[in-house]
Amino acid sequence: MIKNIVFDNVVIPKYNLYGKFIRNTRSFVCRSGRHRKKNIDIIKKYWSYFGLNFQCQSLDIHKIFDNKNRFFMLDIGFGKGESLLHTASYNLDKNILGIEIYVSGISYCMHNMYMANMKNVKIILHDAEEVLQYMICDNSVDVIHVFFPDPWIKLRHNKRRILKPDFIKLLARKQVKNGILYIVTDCKIYANYIMSVINSISEYTSRLNNIDYLTIFNSRIVTNFEKKANILNKKIFNLLFQCSKL
Repeated sequence: MIKNIVFDNVVIPKYNLYGKFIRNTRSFVCRSGRHRKKNIDIIKKYWSYFGLNFQCQSLDIHKIFDNKNRFFMLDIGFGKGESLLHTASYNLDKNILGIEIYVSGISYCMHNMYMANMKNVKIILHDAEEVLQYMICDNSVDVIHVFFPDPWIKLRHNKRRILKPDFIKLLARKQVKNGILYIVTDCKIYANYIMSVINSISEYTSRLNNIDYLTIFNSRIVTNFEKKANILNKKIFNLLFQCSKL
């Protein structure tokens, strides 16, 4: 059974002490497309294989994954899942959880996961911030990928960016010591913003040389999204950070 498939309920409503609804700023906007029913049908078909319902309690990684390896990766906002599938196929001994809220991307990804007989990937359809807060244990995540998050360029939209200071601190709380946070963007303004946020907090240190990481994990392919960025001569910023908690 898929919970929260009706996207009006994809996030947990919050209220203040007086019972008044608090409208939170989200990093995404869910819109119903003409292919929504088809995509949902595909998700329902494969949900029992790959889907995890949102819950307000911590996940037990050993129960949801067949792998007994404790190595745990998160892919936040994986889109159509091209990079997620690539990473999973080259790291079959590692447990990977993808978090996404767009049904078109999830349906495409799940179909390809089924065809490839993926055993080491699970997917949650929910707001990443709430998944991290409620479902992911502190000090449990080895690697986090955030590839091409929406930069929300317009000044009035900057508040919607997912990679804000509080969110990055939340990521650090969930990561193991020396865990890796890998961010990719084609927006220079957003890249500079991310670097300024990282430099303003103590949770992460920059590791600009990511050659060793990419060699070990085979974690980066040129997705269709990146190909479009290349056609437009956009520079790709690979930002690699190491969790420096005590």
